[in-house]
Amino acid sequence: MLLLLAGLLVVQPTWAQRTDLTVRQIHDISAEALATLQQSTAETSGDEIETLVTRPLTGTEVTITVVVLADPFKSGLSSPRDAGFPSRVHYFVRDTTANSQGALGMDVQVVDGDYQNTGSLDIFRGDVVEMTATVDRFGNTLQLTPTTITVQGVYDDFGLPDEILDPVTVTTADLHRNVGEAQVQVNWDNFPLYDQQYVRIEGATVWRSPNRTADRPNWAITSDGAQTIITSDDISLRYRNDRVGAYNDVFDLRDDNFEAPLPGATVNVQGFALLRGGFDPFTIGAPSTAMYRIAPWEDGDLEVTAAPSIGAVAVGGISAVPAADTPVPVSVAVSAEQANVGSVRVRYTTSLTTEPADVELTLASDTTYTGDIPGQPDGTFVTYSAIVTDTGGSEFPSDNTLGFRVLNDGIDEISDIQETASGGFGDSPFVGGTFPMNLTAVVQSNGVDNGRFVVLQDKEGLDAWSGILVPFNEALGADLQPGDIINITEGRIFEGFDVTNLTDIVYTKTGSGNPYGYKVVTTDILQDPAIVEAHEGILLRFEDVTITNPDAGFGEWSFSTDGTEDNELNADDRSNSIAGDFASTTFTEGEMRLFMQGVGWYSFGAFKLVPETLADIGDVGSTSTEANELPERVTLQQNYPNPFNPSTSITYSMPTGGDVTLEVTDLLGRSVALLVDGVQASGQHTVTFDASQLASGVYLYRLTAGDQTVTRTMLLLK
Repeated sequence: MLLLLAGLLVVQPTWAQRTDLTVRQIHDISAEALATLQQSTAETSGDEIETLVTRPLTGTEVTITVVVLADPFKSGLSSPRDAGFPSRVHYFVRDTTANSQGALGMDVQVVDGDYQNTGSLDIFRGDVVEMTATVDRFGNTLQLTPTTITVQGVYDDFGLPDEILDPVTVTTADLHRNVGEAQVQVNWDNFPLYDQQYVRIEGATVWRSPNRTADRPNWAITSDGAQTIITSDDISLRYRNDRVGAYNDVFDLRDDNFEAPLPGATVNVQGFALLRGGFDPFTIGAPSTAMYRIAPWEDGDLEVTAAPSIGAVAVGGISAVPAADTPVPVSVAVSAEQANVGSVRVRYTTSLTTEPADVELTLASDTTYTGDIPGQPDGTFVTYSAIVTDTGGSEFPSDNTLGFRVLNDGIDEISDIQETASGGFGDSPFVGGTFPMNLTAVVQSNGVDNGRFVVLQDKEGLDAWSGILVPFNEALGADLQPGDIINITEGRIFEGFDVTNLTDIVYTKTGSGNPYGYKVVTTDILQDPAIVEAHEGILLRFEDVTITNPDAGFGEWSFSTDGTEDNELNADDRSNSIAGDFASTTFTEGEMRLFMQGVGWYSFGAFKLVPETLADIGDVGSTSTEANELPERVTLQQNYPNPFNPSTSITYSMPTGGDVTLEVTDLLGRSVALLVDGVQASGQHTVTFDASQLASGVYLYRLTAGDQTVTRTMLLLK
């Protein structure tokens, strides 16, 4: 497959303008690429898929006559810019030759990067336009980028029938194939005829619908009992709730909230089947770049034909942190007639067991069922959800999953909120709830510079799990100063962009001093999701960095401490003090910077650093010194050899003498060896670590000298 891909990468001819093509020909890919796609498996990489689906005509300028299928004034994917107008509009068109040649393969997405090019023409569904455009792509998605658009009239002016605007009826199995339990890939036998096609799926069942009234509801349907599934895509303004007040009123904004259909409902859905990878809310894509999403456009494109026998199922959260061995009361709200409910149970798992357990609930009121999760030992993590079985034996899972941790002392450390049951990537055990707490923390940043979040930490040693973010508001920024010590007695815990946040805090200021400063780390250790999760919400500093990509997209840039792309980290322009074009107009690839520092953050599947101001980005320069010079700062070198068995050498340097500790821990932060603990002179030092009594795995080694801490990873491989 790799050899074939290498060949495909070079067979990309340069084309002149073409006026003799249909949209179906634009969709064509080579027979070799299609054959390779048909042989792909769940292990095929996203990069391979993206290469294979790239059309040979990419880069060609074409002139085509098309009928507009989707109203551009309902396009809502782009963030609004000046005066509430988006930077681009997305809509779909069909080649007019579909009237004689059939509709399959004749539909394509238009992405107009100059809104006025489309918007000023008042183009609507049913209009016939002549379009000169470049065949383009964004990742794995085919698109036409127009340069000129000329409105010819309305479709019936040209004798085109009403059917020219109709969708093609399909099933989810026509679009997807099953490659594992709840895992799907495009049904490549039907690609490219169905890619971007206007399709209709009748009699489908809603498979999942967890956030029905959220700003951007996610829902998924199936035609065959979840053998094949397709998720929704909210390109249209009519299927999202986050654009009112942001978009200009010329767009077709909602005046009410869109509510996704209930799980178990029977629906007819029509929309555009779009290969648009990167966002996979139900993790069904294998990989996500190889799955369709369906984008309904008009309100009538989603029709609920039968309500589920069981409506919404919501498990309730706890109101206080449970103590050890105390039963935990839980409740489940069920939107259904009691006659339809066979049983209601809570299914829970704990950090002490490998198998889930069920608790049967009893009816407490017309719609609420209650019961107790058995008491657990101190420190135990518990995750729970609900399952309702109707009288016909069908199961309906709750729309939400919640959790808690048993803590005899309640929430009195940030790690109580942040640490996950696995010690790796995941949500807070208390996500979704408001809890009493007795939490003392230092304000690392009051959020005034970044305009996004206040940063709190509660461990002077800058330990893992010791930081948390509080969404910024003007009142907090005015009241708090970096270095303030606050005691929080109540707060609500939620996950935003997979980062744990603490909001609606009730607090008092108990003192003031200096912030703890930045934890000095290297980018290689943050390639591990477990370490990433433990460092969100912490002020981090990376020294002697190399810019590996000055324009990583969406205002971000990439850098690493070892100069490699394998260990690079993205920095995000999320701070209000960093312009969106700062990186692309400032950095050059390979450029050295003395340091990069900011807030540990997470978004769109990747850990990121958010510098708060331009002062968080060091000057251009080389950090090399002559052999007889003292280092400018505390440095910790990569152990050698690495991987190692059973011993390795660790070298570090200090510009001044003083107290030094060098400690080895496992990934959960538990100490396994203290190599240095005492006063040492300035200069370079080397110690040997003997791990003959330890198991194979990844370990951290942390150097603390004065007020600086540097951490790296090493691999013991026996």
